[in-house]
Amino acid sequence: MYVETATATPTTLTQIRQANPTALLARSPTDHDVGPLGYAVLHPSAAPEGDVVTLGTPEQRDDGRWYQTWNVREFTPEERTQQLADAKAAKRQEIDRARDDAFAAGLPYEIAGEPDVVQTRLADKINLLGLRMEAQELKTAGVTDAVMPFRGLSNVQRHLTPDDMIALTNAALAHIQQIYQHSWQLKDAVDDATILADVEAIAW
Repeated sequence: MYVETATATPTTLTQIRQANPTALLARSPTDHDVGPLGYAVLHPSAAPEGDVVTLGTPEQRDDGRWYQTWNVREFTPEERTQQLADAKAAKRQEIDRARDDAFAAGLPYEIAGEPDVVQTRLADKINLLGLRMEAQELKTAGVTDAVMPFRGLSNVQRHLTPDDMIALTNAALAHIQQIYQHSWQLKDAVDDATILADVEAIAW
């Protein structure tokens, strides 16, 4: 970067060339090259730490060189409020994604004595409710044989008794409810958070 010395305005080599189309400048001009044109090399300086750090007006120091300067300020109350609101919205979305991932992962469960996974997505919940109702009706009718087909994540069809189907669907539906409860607890924690660090600390 370079600086127009009369106005202390940062500028680029391209802008210098455009303003001085007849000047013959090297690929990386030095102060000696651009000085007669009213410019100087702008030397970098380390940026300080702070909430909001922006470039200030270049300054010429005792060594005769021009250097970057920096402006530092704290966040305003309005900025902090907006940051907290944005962080809360992002955290709620993060919780929703984790909740949906938990639904998609399903419930590890032994189906007819074999390990499998009962799927617990939204569409699966509707299916589980229907199967439980059907199993309860069969049980009321006195059916005890393994007459109810069911497929887990493995897609292997097995047959369950009405009692076994009731147990399976109750476990899966309870698993779904536990996931919802966990997501609600986390969202309540998000709502109650008063500082950014508290929001960032909330994790599934």
